[in-house]
Amino acid sequence: MALALIVVTAAAVAQALVKHGMDRVGGRPTYDGHILGWTQQIITDPYVLGGFIMILIAVPFWLEVLSRLPLSVAYPMASFGIVIAVIIGALVMKEHISALRGFGLALTIVGVFVIAKSQ
Repeated sequence: MALALIVVTAAAVAQALVKHGMDRVGGRPTYDGHILGWTQQIITDPYVLGGFIMILIAVPFWLEVLSRLPLSVAYPMASFGIVIAVIIGALVMKEHISALRGFGLALTIVGVFVIAKSQ
């Protein structure tokens, strides 16, 4: 279970890095010949690249989690990634978290605990 939480946390941090990098690069340009330059910016941005590398590093550890836990337990653990991503969004990226979103996150946490304990 601990390894699953570590992998899920790493994946959420990786997504935050990619998000930050894409905020720096900007959205996809309309087709006017600049798509190659935009693609080059993405693959050379250190935050996007760092996020991709973190995901690649996490994959073998996730495979280990899948080899040890039933899928019906391991996969719901990935839901914690949602919780972690929202926390990173709020604390690091200064995103607003509404009360309703907070309630939804609480339900997610409770649901994952119930699934984990029902094993």
